[in-house]
Amino acid sequence: MFMNEIRQFPTDEITGLPHVILTTKLARDISRTGKTNHHHANYQRQHPDLEGHMLLSGPGNVLSKLDELSLGKLGGLAVRVSRTQRLEPVLHSLLHIKFPEGSDKANTLSDKFVTAVENCAGVVSRTAVDVTAAEGHEFVHMDDDTFARVVNPWRLHIEEYYYDRPEGYQKRVLGSFFMRYASEQDLGHISPDIIDEFLSTSDPCRRTSLGRDILREAVDVSIEPVVPIHQELRSLGMIQAASKGLRHAVWSNTPSEMIAPALQLLTNKLAV
Repeated sequence: MFMNEIRQFPTDEITGLPHVILTTKLARDISRTGKTNHHHANYQRQHPDLEGHMLLSGPGNVLSKLDELSLGKLGGLAVRVSRTQRLEPVLHSLLHIKFPEGSDKANTLSDKFVTAVENCAGVVSRTAVDVTAAEGHEFVHMDDDTFARVVNPWRLHIEEYYYDRPEGYQKRVLGSFFMRYASEQDLGHISPDIIDEFLSTSDPCRRTSLGRDILREAVDVSIEPVVPIHQELRSLGMIQAASKGLRHAVWSNTPSEMIAPALQLLTNKLAV
């Protein structure tokens, strides 16, 4: 790795995601207190393709008006909160010293969706970055035992509590993005009779049931391009062992409160 390249954190060519950080015995020995903090895989926070200058806590925060954000802005928030890695402070500090600039940012809407959903689905490269290593020796292939240790869900997960943000804000961001993205997919394969009944029924329970069925189809359409990639990565051992797949990644990070707004979006789309 050349000196003019180490300022930007590297992205894995196979997964398309930033590499994870190799957690080392040296860092654990130095951090004798046992304290850890969280490194965001996608940094810097205020990059316009991530959080930018939006706030997720305090006065003027956007959590109460996620549906007013452009889908691109919402996608940036989703990417940002979709992965953090628990690190010893010495590693985290060294990482930002060696790589002051974050990895390449997902800037198209589809790239933001793929990044967020793959992070939530446990996609991880087998190559980690050892920030304690000498220049040119930072990339380390993780064997099965190392991989299991480094990407254990305790260490690698969606963003946890961050500053004074309200409980559950992460899934509100992710779920809102996933549902809004899904509602914009082509649903031409769905029976017109089902759509007509969804739009016209006066039974709210029936309407919700039909809407959820349509929304499930929409989610399947949204993840369809990612499925073969995900299957290939699984065959290469690049998925966290606890991962239950792409559908689960979407639905497990979508709170129930995000369903009603998504059904309204479907109504607006299908009624045209």
